Amino acid sequence: MCALSSQAWAQAADAANGLPQELVLEDAPEPAEKASDPTGLQELLEKGLVSGKSVKNKDALKAFYEAREYKPAWVKNSLLSQLSSSPKIGESLVVLLENAWKHGLNPKHYHVDEIRKQLEQGSGSLLGGGNPALDVLMSDAIASYARDLTGMRVNAKKLSLHSRYWRESVDEADALLQASQAQSPAAYLRSLLPEGRLYKALQSELETLYRAPLTDEEVPVYVDGVLRPGQSRKSVLALRKRMGGESDDKIAAHYVYDDNLAQSVMAFQSAHGLKPDGIIGTQTLSVLNKTRDDRINQVLVNMERLRWLDQEKPDRYVVVNVPAAKLWAIEYGQIAFDMRVVVGRYKRQTNIFNTEMTGVRFNPTWTVPPTIKEEDFLPELQNDPLYLADRGIELVHSGSTVDPTTIDWTAVTSNDLHGIQMVQQPSASNPLGKVRIFMANPYNIYLHDTNKRSYFERSNRALSSGCVRMEDAQKIAHFVMQGNEGWSEEKMERILASGKKTDLSADVHVPVYLLYQTIWFGDSGQLVYGHDLYDRDVVLRRALYDIDGVGYPALMSVATPTIPKVPKRVYAAKRVHKPVVKKKEEVVKNTQAFEKKGSFSFMSGITIEPKNKDGIDLLTFNE
Repeated sequence: MCALSSQAWAQAADAANGLPQELVLEDAPEPAEKASDPTGLQELLEKGLVSGKSVKNKDALKAFYEAREYKPAWVKNSLLSQLSSSPKIGESLVVLLENAWKHGLNPKHYHVDEIRKQLEQGSGSLLGGGNPALDVLMSDAIASYARDLTGMRVNAKKLSLHSRYWRESVDEADALLQASQAQSPAAYLRSLLPEGRLYKALQSELETLYRAPLTDEEVPVYVDGVLRPGQSRKSVLALRKRMGGESDDKIAAHYVYDDNLAQSVMAFQSAHGLKPDGIIGTQTLSVLNKTRDDRINQVLVNMERLRWLDQEKPDRYVVVNVPAAKLWAIEYGQIAFDMRVVVGRYKRQTNIFNTEMTGVRFNPTWTVPPTIKEEDFLPELQNDPLYLADRGIELVHSGSTVDPTTIDWTAVTSNDLHGIQMVQQPSASNPLGKVRIFMANPYNIYLHDTNKRSYFERSNRALSSGCVRMEDAQKIAHFVMQGNEGWSEEKMERILASGKKTDLSADVHVPVYLLYQTIWFGDSGQLVYGHDLYDRDVVLRRALYDIDGVGYPALMSVATPTIPKVPKRVYAAKRVHKPVVKKKEEVVKNTQAFEKKGSFSFMSGITIEPKNKDGIDLLTFNE
């Protein structure tokens, strides 16, 4: 309809008073009536403020109520009366939200105080009639709760993660629709929780930690250096008490770390995933001295991470838990086998993500990854050009082998290194061993064999440059390839015996999940509190604190847990550590020995042009 000027409206009015008909505008509209909003829901949503509470999911609520023609979903809906025997509507939902702390969530984020207040005043009962403010608060709470149960509450980039690898939160409007149509909205919300045994065990552990009385387990043990069985120290008194034994400073024998006490310590070490040698060093002492606050914070962040995982699992998959330095192969819901692994050290951490294992390379060559080339090998080559040749590593450019003594390594820059490959052929000294698993990812991380078997005997196996070394790589290779027609362990043995590099694709890809869970089940089914290998527990706990993302029960046996400080080394690890590499303009070269052409030069005059870093095939530059 066209817009009308004030003159046209005047002509239309005159026509109604007897003026010529040709001046009457037939399409003059009736004055618009104000849109009907009998419940007041639309007005509340437009304001975005209800009973002094900001609506967190304004767009989702608008879509939800618009589809309902702005009819209340909860207050006047009889289905809420089915939630419990309480005469108050929404009682079960409110109890569910009030108990959000059992999942490490903060009930205050779900308007529980205001909702409870309005319900207790009777404004939400069936007999009490409609209450649009309560209806909106309930919807906003349900939307937020559903979102928090199903995805990352913290910005993934703040955790140095990619959100694409983790469970996507439910759509808030869809969650409201599902809840409103469910026979039990509370049951629908509970269905969004992780279903695994570990999550349920952590829930139970969290309640116990909040409410159990204090014991001697909170008494710290201080050890100067390393404490070994047979030694006599004052610190043994606290150790005896910590292990639940008698401790009397007037009895000389109680200062001795005797066999009985050592047996108790070894049992403790075994139960906590440590090497059961009875020796109390830094790692054992760290686990031994975990306070209740430490354990509460550790449970909270581990529950948080479990909610990031998709609940639908494939029939066959592999899990690598980085802090546990352990791998599990899962087949139809059961553990087919497990093994120890070696993971990245602190400065070269193993990233967490999920991808698919798509094949196997038997008798692999090792192409040195960029980090090792620049940080480890370049400084050595600057001192000794034959450093790599002595280790059986060849320099390759444009498919040809290059003599390392013909390169002026003092003139090489970081960018120059991208133009040359360092390759070790299959051999007993090859760090990849005999098996490498293909698994595409942007981190250059994959699973492989190793030539250093002794590392698997250590309790601290954070020793690699980022990739995951497997204790029994051939077992995983068979697990990946067994879906191929004609595949057998005998065929694998023949390929390995040939000594030739052989790439095979898996007909059925096997998902693999690299996780960071610092609590896991031990061999006896007990919860093992592991070591926060890369300080990621601390970083996540602080991030949750910054968004007020954790709540506590009303009654606790302890005060609100303290929040750990992020260590300085976390910030240091985020900075790139590189060797001192001279810039081109700082290089003073002997022009008689080296002729400069292009990027950097050989004595023969052949030059290497650096490749664009973005153009490198990430799968060829790995550990």
